[in-house]
Amino acid sequence: MGPKSKPKKDAKGKVKPYEFKPKKKNQKEREELISYDDASRSDYLTGFRKRNLDRIKKAKERDANLEKEEKREARKEKRQKVSSVFSDIEQIEAISEATRKAKEERAALGLSDNATVDKRTIDGGRKIVTVTIEEMDL
Repeated sequence: MGPKSKPKKDAKGKVKPYEFKPKKKNQKEREELISYDDASRSDYLTGFRKRNLDRIKKAKERDANLEKEEKREARKEKRQKVSSVFSDIEQIEAISEATRKAKEERAALGLSDNATVDKRTIDGGRKIVTVTIEEMDL
């Protein structure tokens, strides 16, 4: 009952005497009881080294996984380069076969030509190879 509130009256109009009612505490005012488990408390206090070692172990595992992934990618790129070189070699073999057939046809017709038939440059990773296919007189 604050100073601005009106006093309570009974049925006859008489003012009731002051009644004491304990106030309810707000949620903020309530005290929370915190209890500690001695075993978990001692584990926490003595476990700093253990947790630090766990963090280090996880970091090493993560680094190892990253290194494995990088090695996989490097092997994959190497396989792709090798397969591209093999495909280039197959193309060169196909061209040389076509050149051989053309030579045979010219020889059958009695034509002779010592000109360059095909010139090709291949990038084989570290080296660049230039292949020149020419007719040879045997």
